[in-house]
Amino acid sequence: YVPPGNYRNRDQINDKETIALIFQNRMSLLQKKNLHDQVIGIAVDRWTLAENKKSQIDMNDSFRNWAAVLNNKGQYIEAFDLMREVSEKYDLANKDLLYSLAYNHIITLTNMENYNSAEIFLSKTKNILESSDHLKLGNLVIRENLADLVRNGTYNESLPLIREAVKSGSISKSMWQNWITILHQNKALEISEISSWWDAWQYLKTLPNEEKALSGIIESSKLAHDNWSFEIHNKFADLFNAQDFDGAEQVLLDGLLLDPGNRILSKDLSDIKKTHP
Repeated sequence: YVPPGNYRNRDQINDKETIALIFQNRMSLLQKKNLHDQVIGIAVDRWTLAENKKSQIDMNDSFRNWAAVLNNKGQYIEAFDLMREVSEKYDLANKDLLYSLAYNHIITLTNMENYNSAEIFLSKTKNILESSDHLKLGNLVIRENLADLVRNGTYNESLPLIREAVKSGSISKSMWQNWITILHQNKALEISEISSWWDAWQYLKTLPNEEKALSGIIESSKLAHDNWSFEIHNKFADLFNAQDFDGAEQVLLDGLLLDPGNRILSKDLSDIKKTHP
């Protein structure tokens, strides 16, 4: 056998190696035609005959090439099952490709909001993927599920899951800040529509310190407080314009009883005392 471009290094090969060389040439021809599915069987036969490092690498490349074709067709689970089976059978290192295929399959499932199927698939890959890769995919499913809950689920469903996710490290601190802010802001708005801006403000004030210290929550709390102050101011103005000065003053006094030192209400009270002492 004369290797291409290396004519001085002629090697003696036996009958098996001769057949393996024929297989190699057939593989090369099929690969040029992108018939990767047909290469696999020949690659396995070649490795069975030769059983050397080169034939093993080429065999694994044939598996990976066909998996890439399946991946491009969106047949992620078929490609994953193929690589899992051949990697176990022939003791091949394909953790990187297995992770990529698993990732693509998980993304497909989560985009369809099929989180249960994603969890079931993950449970079957625990001993197949690297532990760090398995954890990343698990966190991905958690994040996508939480994002869906934040968008479409209830407040009571989402809140404990988000708090737990940041504790376990499944979501980042910045993601937690974003989602927890959205949840509380939406809840405050809901309370204001059902009850009052006062109740919305009180709700925001009772949040855990770490949550109510977030900039978005601080802004929402200020807005709720201002909106309630304007509500009282408008009631005062309506009574004042109707010449009900005692009623107008009482509205302000009741408001200041709840919120002593309120800047808007204190100014209104000062103004009415000046005009109608």
